[in-house]
Amino acid sequence: MEQKRFFLFLTLSLAIWVGWFSFGPKVFPGLFPKPVPKQPADVGDNAGDQNPKADDLGDEPKVDDADVKKADRTDKKTEVAAPDNDDAKPPERPAEKPPAKLAANPKREIKLGCPDPESGYFIEAVATSEGAAIATVRLNDPRYRVLDKRDEQLQVITTALDADGERHATFLTSFPELDDQFGAAKSTLRDYVWKVAAVEQDPDYPKINTSVTFTATSPDGKFQLSKRYDVHRASKQTQLDAQPRDTDSSGYQIKVQISIKNLSDEEKEFTYVAEGPVGLPLENVENARKFRDIKIGMWDDPNDMAGGITIESMTSADIAEAVAEGELKEEWKQDANDGSGEIHPFQCLGVDVQYFAAFFIPEGNQLESPNIDVIRPQLVTNIQAHPERSDVSLEIHSTRIVVPAGDEETHAYSLFVGPKRTALLAPIGADGLMDFGWFGFVSKAMLGVLKFFHGIGLPYGLAIIMLTVLVRGCMFPISRKQAASAKKMKELQPKIAELKKKYENDKEKIARAQMELFSKNNYNPLSGCLPMFLQLPIFIGLYQALYNAVDLRMAPFLWISNLAAPDALFPLPFVLPFLGSQFNLLPILTVFLFLAQQKMFMPPATDDQTRMQQKMMTYMMIFMGFMFYSMPAGLCVYFIASSLWGMGERKLLDYVKTPEPPPPDDKQPAEKKSSFWSRMSERIEAATEMQQQAAKAKSNGRSKPNKKNKKSRSRR
Repeated sequence: MEQKRFFLFLTLSLAIWVGWFSFGPKVFPGLFPKPVPKQPADVGDNAGDQNPKADDLGDEPKVDDADVKKADRTDKKTEVAAPDNDDAKPPERPAEKPPAKLAANPKREIKLGCPDPESGYFIEAVATSEGAAIATVRLNDPRYRVLDKRDEQLQVITTALDADGERHATFLTSFPELDDQFGAAKSTLRDYVWKVAAVEQDPDYPKINTSVTFTATSPDGKFQLSKRYDVHRASKQTQLDAQPRDTDSSGYQIKVQISIKNLSDEEKEFTYVAEGPVGLPLENVENARKFRDIKIGMWDDPNDMAGGITIESMTSADIAEAVAEGELKEEWKQDANDGSGEIHPFQCLGVDVQYFAAFFIPEGNQLESPNIDVIRPQLVTNIQAHPERSDVSLEIHSTRIVVPAGDEETHAYSLFVGPKRTALLAPIGADGLMDFGWFGFVSKAMLGVLKFFHGIGLPYGLAIIMLTVLVRGCMFPISRKQAASAKKMKELQPKIAELKKKYENDKEKIARAQMELFSKNNYNPLSGCLPMFLQLPIFIGLYQALYNAVDLRMAPFLWISNLAAPDALFPLPFVLPFLGSQFNLLPILTVFLFLAQQKMFMPPATDDQTRMQQKMMTYMMIFMGFMFYSMPAGLCVYFIASSLWGMGERKLLDYVKTPEPPPPDDKQPAEKKSSFWSRMSERIEAATEMQQQAAKAKSNGRSKPNKKNKKSRSRR
């Protein structure tokens, strides 16, 4: 009995062993990796492609000439030894080729452009074969250095890792219809190492790469994908020149092409999901007001492509909050949501920070053959303590691409990575990224004046002072009237005190008497507020100009290293609530001059009410000091210069005889048009009389029904 069981066990074991190795590779191909066959052409991604030479890759440290020669000798030996049969041909290889073979391509980083600013290139980009994405983009202009490390050039685009360890890079792309053929179940073309098919160099500078092409062929040999990145030399000059760098946007662009080639004998449809710009830098985060924002530009009128563009945005704080609540459902479509069927093509889409931006521009006729179907926001890294500082990007969902058999379809984009300047953004329809606020015309005028003074050789600190002198000089006639009004108010203070003492218990009579006094002496109390109202648009416009002007970033003046940020005289050993960890001297000087100017301009207090008003004004100035503590140093320079100018102007006007109207003749009063205050006094008197008459009529109306009631009661 035991022998029968033993022989049965051996028979079953043998049958299972034979069946597993006979049918297992067909049922479970991933568990039976095959050895690499020696063929003249590599399977999978390398099918039909030639290895690029070492010279084609520029100065890449990963490429060795000896390795290339060795590989060539191996290929030659393999070509001789390879059997001439149909199985060696890539189009007829088995569809269940093992996925492990797909990772045969080495990881490489190809540098495009040049870090030398005198080369004529504006950027240096690094494209990686892992996912065929853009790993980094660095600006080579000496004006765009890292704030904390002045010897390093600013890197606008970087690679980031999220909380799950997933890699995010610009233009990482997945193909839902093809991802399952590349690697494991959770692996996609975002993680696949593409083949470096070709690298081109600048004919004038052979060591500078201008383009790279990555390819990936599906294991079944039916589809081939390719990505191409191109940069070009914008300036032909051999020396650093700011003029083309501030006006020619082509030098900051990377041409992107993504192609799908159908190698099968039937028509196929594809879609792809590409990742937007990633890793834009945050600067001066302790005092910054703007962080990373997603910006989407769409045409207002699809029939008029020369018309306006609407810019829609979403902040990083909003995205982080929506993700935390599980309600991130925001998306942008080119189809109108109102059911009208209108199409509003995308013009630009990307991420921007305070002074720099990175965004894609779809190329081609987007009205007839659009590249993009849907755009969705994406949270890359979530900083829970400061959600506004989170790294965000976007997902670009393409339209459905129909590729006929043996044909190839291509979507093209331009990736702009550079500073936010109107002259750079306007030619590509992205000038809406420059947000100057309500007083945009004032901000642009301020920037024009600052650039003019800077163009004649003045540093930006002195240019701001000259701007202050120009503004206050234009306002001198108004300031002169203000000085005369303040002088007149000082003279009227004793008379106002007498009126308040005379009509102590009647506020209406006091107000009427003051208006009559102002009208008689031709005094307008609002004249003193006019300069302040006129300076309000200038203040807001200059603030927005400093906030958006990349030229003021890292502009030095005295001990200030950055006029677009607080002066930061020295770091504090502790962190002050609402103020930060830096000691800023300019805001303190600004508030001190405000208080001195207030004491100089305001008339002396005559009663408790005016004393209380002056105390409130003093407290308000101190409160403004807390608000100004994190303001840009350039704005404080403007207010310090304006306050010193105003104080000197007031002292000067005390020695200048201001024109005064002739005193009124009591016998024959001059015939003139009634003033505002006389008309206001008359209206107050009329309103008072009407109120008194209404009160009397009301009291009379109440007394009559009482009499009738008495009569009716007496009759009863």
